[in-house]
Amino acid sequence: MIDTFKVKILKGVGVAIIVILIFVIGFGVGHIGKSTQKVSAPKTKKVAEGTELTQDYIRKFLIAYYTKKDLEENRSRYKPFMTDGLYTSVVNMENEPVNQTYKGYVVDQAFKSADIFIDEKNNTAIATINYTNTLLKNKGDYKDAQKNVASKNTLRLTFTKDGKKFKVNNMSYLIVTDSANVTDTTNSYGTLESASSSGSNASTSTSTSGSSNATSPTSTDSLNSEE
Repeated sequence: MIDTFKVKILKGVGVAIIVILIFVIGFGVGHIGKSTQKVSAPKTKKVAEGTELTQDYIRKFLIAYYTKKDLEENRSRYKPFMTDGLYTSVVNMENEPVNQTYKGYVVDQAFKSADIFIDEKNNTAIATINYTNTLLKNKGDYKDAQKNVASKNTLRLTFTKDGKKFKVNNMSYLIVTDSANVTDTTNSYGTLESASSSGSNASTSTSTSGSSNATSPTSTDSLNSEE
């Protein structure tokens, strides 16, 4: 005769064993899955600033170069991005009488935006920069000032490695002209021509779509490293 009480006990023990096995197997699978994720998770390599030629790095240089309260005020900010030779050239250019004439009259210059195209093979970049400034009739007098005057420059930047860091070694101002008939040698954004240093001044060094800028940071079309 079958002992129903013992049968119930055996069934209960069997169910308990099955539940325990399911729990153990589930825990083991989950633990293996987590371990696999930890092993396969890619490590993000932090790249030191300036060791690669990126839009972010170039934009930081442009912000430093185009944002200034007055002529010369931003030298300490753009110097780390330039080779010693180019920095010397820029300082000499800023000290020229034609640029010193505008000191105190063209103020509060602020970088707004930039379209940057990088040629990684040749370590060069072309950047179109939008910026604003304030034009004063009298130094320090904002009464009749022209504020937030919008301007645009296009630069060709050449970089060189200084140790492990890229630095600007040459800056050339370009003129962007619209072309009605785009040819094989004309890009869709216009024809790029080197600006002529003769006749170039603080108000006409760069033009876009036939309109001249109110001012520009320099009076020369090309700055080379003096090495």
